[in-house]
Amino acid sequence: DPRGPGGAGADVGGDAERLYRLLHKRVPEIRVDQVGFSDVVDFIRDVTGANVVVNWRALEAAGTDRNAPVTQRLRDVTLEQALRQVLRDVGGGGQTRLGFTIDGGALVLSTYDDVSSSPRTRAYPVDDLIRSAATSRPSDKLVDLITTSVAPSAWREKVEGARFSISEFEGRLIVNTVDMHHVEIDRMLAELRRAR
Repeated sequence: DPRGPGGAGADVGGDAERLYRLLHKRVPEIRVDQVGFSDVVDFIRDVTGANVVVNWRALEAAGTDRNAPVTQRLRDVTLEQALRQVLRDVGGGGQTRLGFTIDGGALVLSTYDDVSSSPRTRAYPVDDLIRSAATSRPSDKLVDLITTSVAPSAWREKVEGARFSISEFEGRLIVNTVDMHHVEIDRMLAELRRAR
C-alpha cells in the first residue's frame, strides 16, 4: 500500500518506510525483570531484527544509566508500544523524557529533546476520511483530533525555534513532527478507517 503502515501514512524513504512497518508489527512477548537497559536493547534487536542505536551520550548527560534496571511484562504488543513502555521505565516514569526516531536504517533511542531536533514532514492522504465526515470543516476536526490525542503538548512546544505543525492541503494532512508521533498518527488514522 503506497500510503504506508496501516494504509494511513504517506510515502517515505525505503529505510524509514520499512522501520515504520516494523514499529507496527507485534512482538509476541517481552518479559524482563530488573534487566539492564543495554541488555533490553540487545534483546529487542535480536527479537525484531531492527537496527537499534542508542545515543548513550545524550542519555548519560540526562542522568540515564545504560544499566538502568527495566522490568516489563508485555504480551502481543507492537514494537512501538514496547519501546514506549521500556523508555518510560528507563526514564523514571517521566522524570527524563526519552523517545525514538528513525535515522537512515536505524531506530535511534535518545532523550526526547534530542529526537525532537530532527522532525520529519509527511503527507497523509485523508480525503476518504474528510469526505465521510458530516461536519462543515472536516479537516479542522481531524487536525483537532490528532493534536489533542497524539502528544498534545508537543504541538505547542518549540523545537529549535520551530513548532511541530499540522495542516490540510488538498485532501492530505501535512505533518511536521518526530517519528514517534508519526507512528501514533499512522495508528490513529488506521483505526478511524477501521471504525467507518
